[in-house]
Amino acid sequence: MIYPGLKCIEEATILSQRAQAYAQYVLLVNEDDAMALLPIGQSEHPGGLYHLSGYDLWRRGELRPAPLSREKVEKIETSLKSL
Repeated sequence: MIYPGLKCIEEATILSQRAQAYAQYVLLVNEDDAMALLPIGQSEHPGGLYHLSGYDLWRRGELRPAPLSREKVEKIETSLKSL
């Protein structure tokens, strides 16, 4: 895969390819409207299933829903692994 050129060299933004940092925006009036981004994916392993899971959102500068209540999280979960 070819990644786009650096748009932003400032590492404190979600558009920076240089800083792999989780960004979460929480409106205190409704924590379930929170939005988040983990560029470019959740896995550091290039061959991993989730290595590029957030790439398309990150490329467009968009965030994904990240509710904080258990009820709302359970509504959007895609898988569950019990310990």
